[in-house]
Amino acid sequence: MTAVPAESPPRVLIESPDPVAAARQMRLLREAGVDAEVCRGPHRLPQVGCPLLTEGTCAPLTRADAVLFDLDVDDPVAREVLAVLRLRHAALPVVAEVPTETARRHAEALAGCVVVPPVSDEHLVAAVVDALAARGERPELETTAP
Repeated sequence: MTAVPAESPPRVLIESPDPVAAARQMRLLREAGVDAEVCRGPHRLPQVGCPLLTEGTCAPLTRADAVLFDLDVDDPVAREVLAVLRLRHAALPVVAEVPTETARRHAEALAGCVVVPPVSDEHLVAAVVDALAARGERPELETTAP
């Protein structure tokens, strides 16, 4: 299992419309010593809209050291969120959990992201922790092969 020391845990923003999947991802990351926060995505409050898209800012995103992007990239609004996120927060690592065929269809939108097919919890956590470590701000991260 991958672990991060508890003294200063990095924070990951989980972008997922599925509350069950988000709860599972949050539990897995927390077990690895990573703090996590969930955003349910751009469609959660259609009357208000996604603040990243409507206002250009997103409070949870400003607190994040990385993003776990689990929105449907077949959805043009989700791709817009990803594009704005990558543009305004280019240094922030983004791990996208995307099926292989979907990733092929949207390779351009996913450029610069770490793309992980939904294969196993261990691979997902390892990809997030490795992305945090690659950012260079968390040299204390320890990763081990799943």
